[in-house]
Amino acid sequence: MFDLGPSEILLLMILALILFGPSKLPELGRSLGEALREFREASQGRPTRPTPVAQESPGVGEKTVGDLARDLGIDPSGKSDEELERLIRDLVKGR
Repeated sequence: MFDLGPSEILLLMILALILFGPSKLPELGRSLGEALREFREASQGRPTRPTPVAQESPGVGEKTVGDLARDLGIDPSGKSDEELERLIRDLVKGR
């Protein structure tokens, strides 16, 4: 695809180091690797990993367990996350 020799690769690495700095390079490499893996999986027809609905520290657009419970009509006040998760599972299973 691209005919890059060792000198061109070295030049690109130095340029990336100057542009992004040494603290951002591992994060940039990890993001690039994940994007390439997802692209390969999608192009081969394999399913990609599911994205979580709720996490420990929700970001923009992600819901907490309390938010999800409230959306489902469960009062989250005074209940732990584990209790809310059990109630949500029971509601989804139809118990």
